[in-house]
Amino acid sequence: MHEVFISFPELKPRGVRYTRQHLGALMDAGIFPPAVQVGPNRIGWVESDIERFIASRPPAGEPAPRLWPGRERKPKNRSKPVGRPPGARVIGGKVVRPEAIGTADAA
Repeated sequence: MHEVFISFPELKPRGVRYTRQHLGALMDAGIFPPAVQVGPNRIGWVESDIERFIASRPPAGEPAPRLWPGRERKPKNRSKPVGRPPGARVIGGKVVRPEAIGTADAA
């Protein structure tokens, strides 16, 4: 038996009307099935998993069941600092560090 994959646009006619961002959050929490890499730059979901998700939807007000393990996200590599250092100002389109500001004011 072969697996049938459902692409993102094919989810809407099946009643899954979430944005890609919301689906990502649901996959992180283990509520929505994990996406499968179908090809380069293309993901999909196994049809049986989508049917299982739709059948598992609880009545209003009840928490959604976790049917899949949550996705593990890689931590972002923050080797370079983001933004400008504390106390620095932008002067003439360039970032000037606080120690350079003190010398510039003294001159």
